[in-house]
Amino acid sequence: MFGVDASDSEEREAVDAPPGPSIYEYVLGSYGDTPTARASTPDAGDTVDGSPASVRSGRLRRERRKRRTPRPAASLPAERAAGEQVGGSAELLQAPGASYTPSPLGEGGASGGSESGEARGLPSHLLQPSRQSVASVAQWGSPVAPRESTVLGVGGGYRGRLAFQARFTVLDAFTVRCECVPLAPPGNHFEDRASLRFWRRKVLPPAEFSVRRRFDGLLQLRTAAFTLFYDPSAGKGAFDHGGLRILLNLASTVQASSAVAVAAAIEQPARGAGGANVFAFGESDARQGNCGGTCRTLDGANGWQYDRNHRRDENGNARRYVDLGTGLLSRKGWAVVDDSGVPVFDASGWVRERDCDERSVDLYVLMYGDNYQQALQSFTAFSGRVPLVPRFALGNWWSRWWAYSQGELLEWMREWQERRRVPLAVCVIDMDWHLPGWTGYTWNRELFPEPDKMIAALHQLGVRVALNVHPAGGVHPHEAAYREMAEAMGIDPASDKPIHFNVTSPSFVRHYLRLLHHPLEQQGVDLWWIDWQQGTYSGVAGLDPLFLLNHVHYLDHGRPRADGQRRALILSRYGGLGAHRYPIGFSGDTHATWESLAIQPLVTSTAGNVGFFYWSHDVGGFMGGVEPDGELFVRWVQLGLYSPILRLHCNKSPFMRRWPWGYEPTVQRAATAALRYRHRLVPYLYSESVKSSLRSVPLCRPMYWQWPRRNPVAYTGCGTQFSLGDSLLLAPFLEPAAPDVGLARRVMWLPPGHWRRLPSGEYLQGGRWMAVYGTLEEVPVFAEFGRIVPVASSAGCRSGIANSLAAMADDAHYDADAGLEHPAHLDVTVIAGDDGAFQLIEDDGSGGSDPLRCHCMTRMVVEFNSGQELTQEYARRRRDSLWVEVGCDFRASASRELGGPLQWPERRQYAIHLVGVRNVLGMDAGEYTLEVYRRVAEAPDDDIAARCTFAYDEAAETLSCVLPALPLASRFMVRVRAEELVARRDRRAEKLTDLLQAMRLDNWCKTALHAEMAALLDGSRTPSQVLAQTEWLSQFADDGGAGMLTLRQIRSIYEIAYECGVEWLRQGYHPEWPQPPPVVAWNPRCCLHFVSPTPTPAGLRRERWLAERRMLRAKNEILADAIVREQLELARSMDTKPSLRPPPISSAESDGYSDSLPPRAPPHPGKSLTRSGGSKGAITRLLTAQESIAGGGGGHDSGSAGWSLSAPHLPTSAPAETSAAIPPPSSSPPPPPPSSSSPSLPDTSPPSHRTSSFTPLELVQAGYRVVRAQEFVVPADPQDDWCMEYDYGDEVRVRIAHDTDAVQLFRGPSTVAREECAQNG
Repeated sequence: MFGVDASDSEEREAVDAPPGPSIYEYVLGSYGDTPTARASTPDAGDTVDGSPASVRSGRLRRERRKRRTPRPAASLPAERAAGEQVGGSAELLQAPGASYTPSPLGEGGASGGSESGEARGLPSHLLQPSRQSVASVAQWGSPVAPRESTVLGVGGGYRGRLAFQARFTVLDAFTVRCECVPLAPPGNHFEDRASLRFWRRKVLPPAEFSVRRRFDGLLQLRTAAFTLFYDPSAGKGAFDHGGLRILLNLASTVQASSAVAVAAAIEQPARGAGGANVFAFGESDARQGNCGGTCRTLDGANGWQYDRNHRRDENGNARRYVDLGTGLLSRKGWAVVDDSGVPVFDASGWVRERDCDERSVDLYVLMYGDNYQQALQSFTAFSGRVPLVPRFALGNWWSRWWAYSQGELLEWMREWQERRRVPLAVCVIDMDWHLPGWTGYTWNRELFPEPDKMIAALHQLGVRVALNVHPAGGVHPHEAAYREMAEAMGIDPASDKPIHFNVTSPSFVRHYLRLLHHPLEQQGVDLWWIDWQQGTYSGVAGLDPLFLLNHVHYLDHGRPRADGQRRALILSRYGGLGAHRYPIGFSGDTHATWESLAIQPLVTSTAGNVGFFYWSHDVGGFMGGVEPDGELFVRWVQLGLYSPILRLHCNKSPFMRRWPWGYEPTVQRAATAALRYRHRLVPYLYSESVKSSLRSVPLCRPMYWQWPRRNPVAYTGCGTQFSLGDSLLLAPFLEPAAPDVGLARRVMWLPPGHWRRLPSGEYLQGGRWMAVYGTLEEVPVFAEFGRIVPVASSAGCRSGIANSLAAMADDAHYDADAGLEHPAHLDVTVIAGDDGAFQLIEDDGSGGSDPLRCHCMTRMVVEFNSGQELTQEYARRRRDSLWVEVGCDFRASASRELGGPLQWPERRQYAIHLVGVRNVLGMDAGEYTLEVYRRVAEAPDDDIAARCTFAYDEAAETLSCVLPALPLASRFMVRVRAEELVARRDRRAEKLTDLLQAMRLDNWCKTALHAEMAALLDGSRTPSQVLAQTEWLSQFADDGGAGMLTLRQIRSIYEIAYECGVEWLRQGYHPEWPQPPPVVAWNPRCCLHFVSPTPTPAGLRRERWLAERRMLRAKNEILADAIVREQLELARSMDTKPSLRPPPISSAESDGYSDSLPPRAPPHPGKSLTRSGGSKGAITRLLTAQESIAGGGGGHDSGSAGWSLSAPHLPTSAPAETSAAIPPPSSSPPPPPPSSSSPSLPDTSPPSHRTSSFTPLELVQAGYRVVRAQEFVVPADPQDDWCMEYDYGDEVRVRIAHDTDAVQLFRGPSTVAREECAQNG
């Protein structure tokens, strides 16, 4: 497998060693009430395959197959007649039949007595979901599908031989449940009970579908999204041997794009029968093309790789890398959930084994195309939606594994809350709170003599309290509750026998919660950290104890109480598919390294593919690493700032504390600002969390979620950037800043559209790659035109524009930790330029998972040049209109009084920040209109403009309007009209100045570069030329300062001034992914100094270049002749004298062709040519953007959004030395700057349009090509020897090859054998 180092003998030994015992073991208690079932097994001689469901069914003994008359399955009467049927009509469906009713626990083959869970005294809130409880069915839905949604696989007229019976349930238009059971008892029944994963199968209204049956028994079931074919004759009723196939009807799948499909190394098309859009049982590989899910834990992970102490999982299985498994999203457009062996809930609501035949199959197939949101919506509709977390859970969490005392803990919390004024929401006390030992439920009175007073003091500070528990150890005699627990479990307390843990025992669970947890909750404990590390054995087949432990703890935490119902919350590990119902998760004990930080954005966003929206990581890292590393700590805190949960945690070490003031002042300032701003961001986060719960949309979304086909490597190369809610795009810094550059750097893909970087307000054109630089205090955050971001604020410390962390770092002005409570001051950032809306949702926190039972919803709307505002007069005068409306709608439940834990302020003050508008305050009175007014129901308009405060930030191009405090239920409008209202200032000079300020460079060189800033930006002089040609620099340096610039500094100047660059997308890339990381290069301004050497001989290069010119000339002649004929025909029809238009000139400007087109590389011997002229067997596949610049080098497909294919430019047969035989002229100036009429828009005109001292033909003859606007190079085979090079003028050469771990930078255009080399980190 790619990425495994065969030379590492010790690591290979650890991976290849046979499975051994788990490092964490526990004794499973036996109390006589563990629910089990007699799983029906095949008779002797039957063949059973224990592999996944794709190959499980269909192998009976030959004598059983000789039966001519099949025995019908239980609860399935014979059908009426074969023929066409229409879904939704009970009369026309052929075989719904009576529903199978499971027996109570203990009957029907279950062991351990006949009592149900209720008879053993379990409270009703733990018996969920229960078919016997009306309240449970009302909350969770019925597990029995409606009669009109089920169809039997075989009709009454079928006379073939059968060994299995099938049933199909159309859950919705995108989801079908496929069941197959044997005809012979005892397992010949279908399952209608709720499973651990799927609780609900009745959704109204039922989906519309049609059913057809052929004379030979073939069943066709069709919905709007898929078509199901079931052939009972293929496997005598079983699904294998081609018995079950489901075709995706939706055409808009990711694989529909021909240009993307050619890049097999990226898209991984399905190779099974039927193609990518067909699910064939037993043939299709569900892992291929899958976008991944999440993992149980990251314990011991250093990046993707586990350390030596964690090379085995909790069950003793060998492992080396973190495995994210499979999720519900796939590039093939479908996913399959195998629910065959998953335990079920009995009629009373307690878990039990599924009493079914081992050959039975129970699949849920989701067919959604590239509508990934629909996949999660369908899944959560039947498995339960993601619950809403309490508002305080979105604040800052802190914990530390340390044996601190009660006084120390209170002193630390006061340090946070009062002296440092860094807000905390939750304090998690690790395992030293209880008596020494791995497990405990009794306070350690030596450390915590008065726990009641300590918890009360923490509550007064506004901090919730969580306790860590390791329940697998059971209850031992030293516990205070041992005697009572032993008597309740029927154990003699005098025996001092440990009470072993068993979560499947109803009696143990009842007393475990009642005697061990509830007394501590009465002392004030707010939630539990369930630290389970003991594997997946529970005594019940198919049941993971962690899953059931999370289930009972979450339901118990949300139980009705005397002081009202709490909104349930636990902190635990991921227990498998269906664990989304029990937030939140913690990822485990990672190493405190940059490698661990780099994978966490991908782990967090990918977890949304299984509905697990609330991952929390140990911010700062748990163990190991180099201390102190202040930059790593700040970057981790900044990632946590824009993550679902921010939780600080560390190991039991005197050198790890995880508080900002433990680092140097610059680090303390940056980390403090991020932690303070987290609470300011809670209004936005909570509103997005409510929408995530109601719409089943992750809070953190990977790039392919919203743009599934816009970027070919969005699935693998963009894993470290994500969207946070509907309004924000994050690309956090995940690598340390280079000391010589002084700024952190990262490469990101900006999706199509118009964007602003926050808080600077810089305008950025989307649909391209770019390099982003920032200081220690900066976080790359972007928002698209029309987006709205509300954040909490305070009277003395306004939050300002979104992501403005600088205001939070000033201790003199910071005055409150607004956000957890409903704020009385709100700053609203509006990105001008397009329409948009945002709903600010606030509830009273009164409990339950319904946020709308008592809520206040503030709707914010922005309209730009829409509706009646765009009149003819404004269109004639080119006047833009921007209109922002904010209105509050307060609603309370009719069945209850107000008075939850959260209250709303009577009045609220708004500050509206319009980002990206021109300074209308500096215009003449007649050139703009600025209006602010309030509408009051049944009253005249209240003019509040006179009481508003207006200000304009020239640097951020932002107009701010601070309104007076208004009643909460108010509605007001802000309207701005002006000519060309949206600002698009070119920020390159400003960013270059900031870069020079941060660089470790001789001050005389900085002065010279800054003085020649205009020459750098217009491309007339390169950085080295500026230093070499500045005469007065020779007084201070022998070489005129040209050699003082380091390689990284030169690259950073090019990436900012010319917006070009190249990057190997290795950051966060999983080593076990089938392809090596791709390489991306970008050059949207077509800078002639950003070139790539071509290894083709000079004669062949010139011949190919001339051939393309001849082909272009011939095409132009054909086009000119067609134009002449068209005009002659038009003139003849009009009977007028023809006015001939001159034909297009035969040059590079014609028809979008460019002289910088790369020469075609000759095909590899024995390899056929692709449609684009490239070799199919070449080492690389090159994806390029903008066909107008590429010269039509490959087939263009609209589905690939401008991406086209071109020939690889680095064939294996060419030596690397020939690529630099003739270097390009170093004195040639780059292209001039864009036109002054639109300075902010990137100039993407072909380079042949520009003035230059050398021509693209000279570049081609010299062995170089100008890099295109966007291009990808993906090594097709990891075993191949490949190498690619790019040149920043004649100053820096970038080399990326198979034998390196990072991008290499060389001085000047040189060969690979050059000695001086500097690596990026």
